[in-house]
Amino acid sequence: MSKNKIKKTVSLNITNPDDAEIIKKISEPNFNFNNYVRKLMLDDIRREKARVVQKNKGGIKIVLG
Repeated sequence: MSKNKIKKTVSLNITNPDDAEIIKKISEPNFNFNNYVRKLMLDDIRREKARVVQKNKGGIKIVLG
């Protein structure tokens, strides 16, 4: 593995209903776990960066970044 990469693991319990649902999804043919997880993480990071600013004039402004 490249020195520029970091590897993280995920543990799933087959007896846990939520984990079993994940296992079923990632076991599908041609499922790309790497791309799927990267997209979820980036979407979550970007959502955290979005701020909601409430104005006294009654409007709501969503600020990204």
